[in-house]
Amino acid sequence: MNRNRLTGSVLALIGIAVLIMAKDLSAPVIEHDPGPRFFPSIAAAGLIICGLFILVQPQKRTEPFLTPEGWRRMGWMAVLLIGYTLGLIYSGFLIATPIALYITIRMMGQPKSKYLTTVVVSLAVTFIVYYVFQELLMVILPSGVW
Repeated sequence: MNRNRLTGSVLALIGIAVLIMAKDLSAPVIEHDPGPRFFPSIAAAGLIICGLFILVQPQKRTEPFLTPEGWRRMGWMAVLLIGYTLGLIYSGFLIATPIALYITIRMMGQPKSKYLTTVVVSLAVTFIVYYVFQELLMVILPSGVW
Protein backbone atom coordinates (compact mmCIF):
# COMPACT_ATOMS: atom_id res chain seq x y z
CA MET A 1 0.00 0.00 0.00
CA ASN A 2 1.51 3.33 -1.01
CA ARG A 3 1.55 6.44 1.14
CA ASN A 4 -1.38 8.13 -0.64
CA ARG A 5 -3.69 5.20 -0.05
CA LEU A 6 -2.70 4.93 3.59
CA THR A 7 -3.08 8.67 4.21
CA GLY A 8 -6.39 8.87 2.34
CA SER A 9 -7.80 5.89 4.18
CA VAL A 10 -6.76 7.24 7.59
CA LEU A 11 -8.22 10.69 6.84
CA ALA A 12 -11.51 9.22 5.64
CA LEU A 13 -11.73 6.97 8.72
CA ILE A 14 -11.02 9.88 11.05
CA GLY A 15 -13.70 11.90 9.24
CA ILE A 16 -16.22 9.10 9.66
CA ALA A 17 -15.35 8.79 13.35
CA VAL A 18 -15.75 12.55 13.87
CA LEU A 19 -19.10 12.48 12.05
CA ILE A 20 -20.32 9.65 14.28
CA MET A 21 -19.16 11.49 17.43
CA ALA A 22 -20.75 14.75 16.24
CA LYS A 23 -24.14 13.06 16.00
CA ASP A 24 -23.98 12.37 19.76
CA LEU A 25 -23.70 16.07 20.60
CA SER A 26 -26.77 17.70 22.07
CA ALA A 27 -29.42 19.10 19.76
CA PRO A 28 -29.93 22.88 19.58
CA VAL A 29 -32.55 24.39 21.85
CA ILE A 30 -33.23 27.43 19.68
CA GLU A 31 -34.92 26.99 16.32
CA HIS A 32 -32.63 27.65 13.30
CA ASP A 33 -29.57 27.36 15.53
CA PRO A 34 -27.11 24.88 14.00
CA GLY A 35 -25.97 23.84 17.46
CA PRO A 36 -22.73 22.17 18.47
CA ARG A 37 -22.93 19.54 15.71
CA PHE A 38 -22.44 22.03 12.90
CA PHE A 39 -18.69 22.73 12.89
CA PRO A 40 -17.55 19.15 13.68
CA SER A 41 -19.81 17.87 10.90
CA ILE A 42 -18.30 20.31 8.40
CA ALA A 43 -14.79 19.32 9.49
CA ALA A 44 -15.69 15.63 9.20
CA ALA A 45 -17.10 16.10 5.70
CA GLY A 46 -13.92 17.94 4.71
CA LEU A 47 -11.74 15.14 6.09
CA ILE A 48 -13.75 12.50 4.26
CA ILE A 49 -13.67 14.38 0.94
CA CYS A 50 -9.94 15.15 1.20
CA GLY A 51 -9.21 11.58 2.25
CA LEU A 52 -11.07 10.18 -0.74
CA PHE A 53 -9.28 12.53 -3.14
CA ILE A 54 -5.90 11.56 -1.70
CA LEU A 55 -6.89 7.89 -1.81
CA VAL A 56 -7.53 7.89 -5.56
CA GLN A 57 -4.62 10.16 -6.47
CA PRO A 58 -1.64 8.28 -7.95
CA GLN A 59 1.65 8.55 -6.10
CA LYS A 60 4.20 10.47 -8.16
CA ARG A 61 7.08 11.23 -5.79
CA THR A 62 9.95 8.91 -5.13
CA GLU A 63 11.95 11.17 -2.80
CA PRO A 64 11.60 10.73 0.96
CA PHE A 65 8.48 12.06 2.64
CA LEU A 66 10.41 14.10 5.21
CA THR A 67 14.08 14.80 5.65
CA PRO A 68 15.63 14.33 9.08
CA GLU A 69 15.32 18.11 9.58
CA GLY A 70 11.62 17.89 8.68
CA TRP A 71 11.05 15.12 11.23
CA ARG A 72 12.85 17.18 13.87
CA ARG A 73 10.71 20.23 13.05
CA MET A 74 7.55 18.12 13.21
CA GLY A 75 8.58 16.78 16.62
CA TRP A 76 9.15 20.30 17.93
CA MET A 77 5.78 21.35 16.52
CA ALA A 78 4.12 18.50 18.45
CA VAL A 79 5.86 19.70 21.62
CA LEU A 80 4.68 23.23 20.86
CA LEU A 81 1.07 22.08 20.45
CA ILE A 82 1.18 20.24 23.78
CA GLY A 83 2.67 23.33 25.40
CA TYR A 84 0.01 25.54 23.77
CA THR A 85 -2.74 23.28 25.10
CA LEU A 86 -1.30 23.52 28.61
CA GLY A 87 -0.91 27.26 28.12
CA LEU A 88 -4.58 27.60 27.18
CA ILE A 89 -5.58 25.68 30.28
CA TYR A 90 -3.37 27.56 32.75
CA SER A 91 -2.78 31.03 31.30
CA GLY A 92 -5.66 31.49 28.85
CA PHE A 93 -6.08 32.39 25.20
CA LEU A 94 -4.71 35.94 25.31
CA ILE A 95 -1.38 34.89 26.81
CA ALA A 96 -0.78 31.46 25.25
CA THR A 97 -1.79 32.27 21.66
CA PRO A 98 0.65 35.09 20.83
CA ILE A 99 3.51 33.07 22.32
CA ALA A 100 2.57 29.98 20.30
CA LEU A 101 2.11 32.06 17.13
CA TYR A 102 5.47 33.72 17.59
CA ILE A 103 7.24 30.38 17.98
CA THR A 104 5.33 28.88 15.04
CA ILE A 105 6.24 31.77 12.73
CA ARG A 106 9.88 31.46 13.71
CA MET A 107 9.85 27.67 13.24
CA MET A 108 8.08 27.66 9.89
CA GLY A 109 10.79 29.15 7.76
CA GLN A 110 10.77 32.75 8.88
CA PRO A 111 13.75 32.86 11.24
CA LYS A 112 15.21 35.77 9.27
CA SER A 113 12.15 37.96 9.74
CA LYS A 114 12.48 40.87 12.11
CA TYR A 115 11.57 40.19 15.71
CA LEU A 116 9.33 43.23 15.96
CA THR A 117 7.39 42.22 12.82
CA THR A 118 6.87 38.71 14.21
CA VAL A 119 5.68 40.10 17.55
CA VAL A 120 3.27 42.53 15.85
CA VAL A 121 1.84 39.82 13.59
CA SER A 122 1.42 37.41 16.52
CA LEU A 123 -0.38 40.01 18.62
CA ALA A 124 -2.53 41.23 15.72
CA VAL A 125 -3.68 37.73 14.76
CA THR A 126 -4.41 36.91 18.40
CA PHE A 127 -6.55 39.99 18.95
CA ILE A 128 -8.38 39.61 15.62
CA VAL A 129 -9.23 35.98 16.40
CA TYR A 130 -10.20 36.96 19.95
CA TYR A 131 -12.48 39.75 18.71
CA VAL A 132 -14.15 37.57 16.06
CA PHE A 133 -14.80 34.66 18.39
CA GLN A 134 -15.49 36.51 21.64
CA GLU A 135 -17.40 39.55 20.39
CA LEU A 136 -18.93 38.63 17.04
CA LEU A 137 -19.57 34.89 17.40
CA MET A 138 -19.92 35.04 21.21
CA VAL A 139 -17.78 31.96 21.72
CA ILE A 140 -16.16 31.81 25.13
CA LEU A 141 -12.42 31.38 24.81
CA PRO A 142 -10.29 29.89 27.61
CA SER A 143 -9.36 32.42 30.28
CA GLY A 144 -6.97 30.19 32.17
CA VAL A 145 -6.82 28.83 35.69
CA TRP A 146 -4.29 31.41 36.86
